[in-house]
Amino acid sequence: MNAKQAFEKLGYTQVREDDDYIIYEKEIDGGDGKKVVDFCSQLENFRVSFESGIDTPSVDMELFKAITAQLAELGWMQ
Repeated sequence: MNAKQAFEKLGYTQVREDDDYIIYEKEIDGGDGKKVVDFCSQLENFRVSFESGIDTPSVDMELFKAITAQLAELGWMQ
């Protein structure tokens, strides 16, 4: 399973993929917000955030595995 498939299995949709960013989003709180995982190619970093009133995102093991798969596909892991 590749990273995109792993994110889709968790309910995320890929909303952007280009030379600068790969971004996945998932609706939360009954559609009142989004959980966002984005990967920035220029900085070689990723961020997990909420676009809602929640200020502390959490990462369970399944999301961690999807993030790790994406990092490996990008060649950011040694």
